[in-house]
Amino acid sequence: MTEQPREPAEPVSAPASPPPAVPPPPPGVPPPPTTASATAGAATSMLAGLGQAEQLALLGAVLVLFVEIVFGLILEEYGSGDLSTVAAAAVVAAVWIHARGGRVPLGYATVIRVAGFVIAVVAVVSLVNEVRGGVFDRIADILGGLGYYAGAALMAIGAWTIRDA
Repeated sequence: MTEQPREPAEPVSAPASPPPAVPPPPPGVPPPPTTASATAGAATSMLAGLGQAEQLALLGAVLVLFVEIVFGLILEEYGSGDLSTVAAAAVVAAVWIHARGGRVPLGYATVIRVAGFVIAVVAVVSLVNEVRGGVFDRIADILGGLGYYAGAALMAIGAWTIRDA
């Protein structure tokens, strides 16, 4: 019997090893947050650092901007007006800058106070004109008006009660 020359066997490769795993955190240390929860955590921590007056002013400003976008721009039923929109945007911008550690021109509390007082005056004048003019004739106008006046009231209360930062 003659032996046939054997072909060299192909080397058996080891199975592909997974990338090295990150070691688990030590006991008692929470795992790192995911991107979504990190963003939500940052927003929550930003709001937690605000005082009650700042939270009221911010909530009112967001409500005024929401009414302007939904009822004014999208539905074209009820708009809050340019001056109210600018005042609300100024409060949102001031809170955002202040919460991120920046310096607000003219002073943080001053911007919120002025914006809150401006929107209070504008809201009172608007309410008188709208009641006299019969503006609230459709449900969208009524809902938009309620949202706007609630937001303006919250901004004014926040401006009235804010303390210097």
